[in-house]
Amino acid sequence: MAALMGTHGELVDRLVAAVDSPGDNDWIELGWFMAFMIGGKDLHAVAPDTGHVPAPGTVGARERATRRVASRQEYMQMAHRRLMDLIDSGLREDLLVRAVRDELTHVLQEYARTEDADTRREETRSQIEQTASNPEQIAAFRDSLARVDPEASSMSDDEIAGRLREMAMSDLMQPTTQAQMQAALDRLARWRTRSEVVSDLVLADWQHQVYIRMTGDFLKGEA
Repeated sequence: MAALMGTHGELVDRLVAAVDSPGDNDWIELGWFMAFMIGGKDLHAVAPDTGHVPAPGTVGARERATRRVASRQEYMQMAHRRLMDLIDSGLREDLLVRAVRDELTHVLQEYARTEDADTRREETRSQIEQTASNPEQIAAFRDSLARVDPEASSMSDDEIAGRLREMAMSDLMQPTTQAQMQAALDRLARWRTRSEVVSDLVLADWQHQVYIRMTGDFLKGEA
């Protein structure tokens, strides 16, 4: 990539380019995890167009129905804009980019540790099933769900419990296959390679360039 200049948004450009990985579908998982980390009402109101349409009646289909579908390009532009908004609010760009980079690495590492991931899935599945049999927890889940799906507020306890049990039996809650294990390891390896564009050395170099620019601007003001 081009030499660092220490300019505003330079590291965000690199981070988003690394997430928006050409040639594979890693951008789907990486983009979703990044959006979850950085938040923002506008970003959470959309779902990226992955080219896959969930089967009618599934959890994925109901979730998709509550959000506007955005193209890959628009989704990444919205993530970029959210990151820039956070920086403009006062966060230091290099610290924000490092935090997102490290959290993405951590998440992918967790997925690659398949035994740990399977244990967490089993625990989550058990918790969901317990929620589905507890009226108070069903009510709390209905209230939470209604924030993104207003129709949920009119659903009966049996309907909410059915949705919870469907979640517990979904593919996401099933043990990891050998193919999924290898895919997780490969995805982690690809991310580690791509994230070198925002490595600690790159971030330090960018900060150095910022200081140089600030010193130059100060000296010009003193002249």
